[in-house]
Amino acid sequence: MVRWLHIRNPLTLVLLLLFPLSLGVWATFQFTDIGFGTPLPLDPPRCMVTSGPYAYVRNPMQITGMSIGILRVLYQPTPAMVVYAFGLLLLTVCVFRPYEHRQMRRLFGAEYERYRRSVRNWIPKLTPYRIDKPNVDLIAGDEA
Repeated sequence: MVRWLHIRNPLTLVLLLLFPLSLGVWATFQFTDIGFGTPLPLDPPRCMVTSGPYAYVRNPMQITGMSIGILRVLYQPTPAMVVYAFGLLLLTVCVFRPYEHRQMRRLFGAEYERYRRSVRNWIPKLTPYRIDKPNVDLIAGDEA
């Protein structure tokens, strides 16, 4: 492993973990408070969540998990940790992401498709996602 990538100090590891852990907690609260569900497949959100971190990226919890896996490898650069992180990445890309995509499409249909076209999976947007609401006044004929 490249020597300068190895995190030797536990305090440095804790400081680097603050961002992904905060992101994961924030995303979980959005699921429970806005979506009225949990991140668990047995109790998914009942409302589509597009606020908080989800306004910028579709999968903040997957980013959290992959970030923690990478940080573990950098802290304990052993072959076992590399296999762990690579396995997590494969599971995320090959199992979790396709499953989630199918579920979201089934549960939220066109609303999810609009969101999916506007918000990337793992690379955050610079501006938040906004739901375009029709102008009710113009639809009703009030063009004042």
